[in-house]
Amino acid sequence: MNCVDELIAACRMAGSDIDLVQGPGGNISIKDGKRMFVKASGFCLSEVSSQSGIASFRSSSMAGFFSKIPSARKMHEGKYMEALSRGAISGKPSMETGFHSVLGRAVVHTHPVAINSISCAKNGKEIALKAFGPGSFTWIPYFSPGAELARAIAMHAKGGNHCFILQNHGLIVASNSMQEALAATHEKCKTALTFLESEGVDVQLPSKLETEKEAQYYDMPALSLLKDRSLLKMPLFPDAAICCRFGRGGNIRVKGTRLFLSGNAREKEYANEVFLASFCTLLNSSQLSRPRFLKAAQVKKLLSMALERERMEAAR
Repeated sequence: MNCVDELIAACRMAGSDIDLVQGPGGNISIKDGKRMFVKASGFCLSEVSSQSGIASFRSSSMAGFFSKIPSARKMHEGKYMEALSRGAISGKPSMETGFHSVLGRAVVHTHPVAINSISCAKNGKEIALKAFGPGSFTWIPYFSPGAELARAIAMHAKGGNHCFILQNHGLIVASNSMQEALAATHEKCKTALTFLESEGVDVQLPSKLETEKEAQYYDMPALSLLKDRSLLKMPLFPDAAICCRFGRGGNIRVKGTRLFLSGNAREKEYANEVFLASFCTLLNSSQLSRPRFLKAAQVKKLLSMALERERMEAAR
């Protein structure tokens, strides 16, 4: 199997599991010498094929780029976008291409509900250490996707094998083998689920919830939680802010225990999947600890990012 076929198979496998990735979230890459193949911006992992959804990139083009930036907080999105454009060979690379370029041969980035149930908790780092053990992962504090996150990951990118747990975001696994990267991803999720259950959490997963065909939810007992509107004030992770803009004029509107989705068919599907993941993460984190929501300034920044706007425009 050549590397492109490996990438397609990995994307299809991860993209078929709503507990692992939702909507246009997540990205996977594989390197072939100096060239890297990565999921293209705006595509769902499940949509990647030999005809579409793959971008190629000169991974060496990022060499030295991040070392010139003193800290992740000082990353400039415009300069990062220019670097992505310079390195692109074909297609429009994922906005997360920066960290893919500095990690191992195969990189799998997902948004697992089990992992985020821990990473979105108030004391998530301490809980993760208890769940996975010291030395089994690198904890990355919250950074905006794209430029800032890429710079933060680049600071820890020595060697071929890595596991990163991203606060209020997800999981990154890098390896010299795609098979190993996928296996490690599933193993981390399995460990997280086992830990949550051992802590007495009644674990909720999107794959276990039943939804109405018209993307409306009726009288689901768990949704009674949504009567507390304060739980919808802020999202838990970036895609919840981008795909599920709660409130008037957004993609999500809640009245009592009903939830209505607005937008075109694809936007509704994205909002549906991401909302389910967000809702399950909230339920799980609330049993484990107190949930940590994104701050207003972080959400405002996400909604103003050019790379996020481009990603969602491509996804429509």
